[in-house]
Amino acid sequence: MVGRKSVVGIQQKYLKAILAGDLTLATRLVNDAHGDGVSMTSIYIDIITPAQSKVGDMWHQGSINVAEEHLATTITLDVMNSMRSLTSSANRSGLRAVVTPVESDGHSVGAQMFSDLLRGDGWDVDFLAYPTPVDDLVAFAAEREHQLIAISLT
Repeated sequence: MVGRKSVVGIQQKYLKAILAGDLTLATRLVNDAHGDGVSMTSIYIDIITPAQSKVGDMWHQGSINVAEEHLATTITLDVMNSMRSLTSSANRSGLRAVVTPVESDGHSVGAQMFSDLLRGDGWDVDFLAYPTPVDDLVAFAAEREHQLIAISLT
């Protein structure tokens, strides 16, 4: 089992990998952590989230440009996609959620993370990766009888 100190070390290596544009290393780091017993929840919260927050801070400070931020984020989305294929919930809850970024917010990583975590907990999730107008979201949720509407805001 990987300890807290080790997870922080993995997070730092993960940050370096995504900033370097190294999808292979970033994927290997989280796959190895998962293989060593780190849960998907911990990978998302303790490794990926702090790394993505640092990327955002670096962009705001002018340390990296938009292209570098987009590359790091795209790598993270690819890594999350590979994580989804490694985990699944055999226990279906019968609950349905819709998850989307708030209208006019183009950031979807947090919404994708929440969708994945809900799925891991047995929820059926309609993930809308792109901001959805409020009226359309309300109609969609009513039609599909969602028990949860989660709106991500960056």
